[in-house]
Amino acid sequence: MLRREAPTTVALLPDERAFATMRRYRSFRFDRYDAYRRETDGLLRALAARTEHVRVTLLDPGDYARYCATTGTDPDTAAARARYTADRQHPVLTYQGQRLTELIDRLRAADAARRAGRRPEPDNRPDQSKAPPGTLTPDPSPALRDACDRAVELIGGLLLGAGAGRHHLVCSVRLPDAAGGQSLTAALHTGDDRTTGEVEINREAALALALVLAAGITTLGTGGVVLRSTHRESEVVHGWRLVGSRLRPLTTAEVFTAYCTDPYTGEPLAPEPGVEHRAGFFLPDADR
Repeated sequence: MLRREAPTTVALLPDERAFATMRRYRSFRFDRYDAYRRETDGLLRALAARTEHVRVTLLDPGDYARYCATTGTDPDTAAARARYTADRQHPVLTYQGQRLTELIDRLRAADAARRAGRRPEPDNRPDQSKAPPGTLTPDPSPALRDACDRAVELIGGLLLGAGAGRHHLVCSVRLPDAAGGQSLTAALHTGDDRTTGEVEINREAALALALVLAAGITTLGTGGVVLRSTHRESEVVHGWRLVGSRLRPLTTAEVFTAYCTDPYTGEPLAPEPGVEHRAGFFLPDADR
C-alpha cells in the first residue's frame, strides 16, 4: 500500500551519444541503445500500472560525472545514478503513457528553457496579461527580436531543405564569457502527417530551439546545428556552424568528426551503422 504512495523518478538517457558515454561504467550493463529504450519503456509502464506517481527526468552523463566528482561518489555504481537522479534539480515530467521520444524532446526543451532563463510573464502586468507562456521577460530589445526572427527563419530553412521524412534538429551554443559563458542545448523532433503532408512540430520544443539559436546570434556565441533525417530506411546527418547570424554548412568530414566525437571526453565514437554523414546544404540569406 505504501509503494502506491511513494513517488518514483526515472532518469532517461536522451540519445545514443549519452548512452555510449554511460557504457564506460561497468555497472551500466546495457550494450544496445534500442534495448535500453525498450527496457525503460517497460519499466515506466510497469510502475504506472501499480498506480505509483511516476516522473521522468534526463540523465546527463557529463553533469553526472561532475556531480560524482563533487560529492566524492563512485560513478560506477547504480546507487550513484539513483542518488544523482534524486538530488539534481533538472526538469521533471509526470509519466502518463507518453512515448519515450516525446518525453525526451519535452525534457530537453524544458532544460534548454531553464538554462536560457525563460519564464512566464508575471500576472500583475495587465498590459501583458494575454502574452503566451514562455514570453521573454523583460521585453526583448530590438536586437534580440531580430535574432529571434532570424532563428525562426533559419529553422524554417533547415526543415524546408530537409524535405519529407522525420527530422531531429539539435542546436548547441556556447555563450561568450561576457554573456555568462553558459552552454545551451535544445532539440526538436518533427514528423509529417502522411494524409495532409503537413509537418508536425512540438511548439514548446520549437520555441526552445529558436531561443537557444537566438541567444547564440545576439551574443555572437559559438556553436552549431545538427540535422538527422530519416527517409524510409535510411538516415542522413547534416551539420552547420553558427557564424554571426548565419549557419555555415560543414563539410562531410567535419560532420563526421562532430557526430562521432564524445562531447564530454573528446574521444572518438564508432559511427552508427546505416547512418550517412553529408555536408550541410546552403540556406538562403535573404529575409523572408
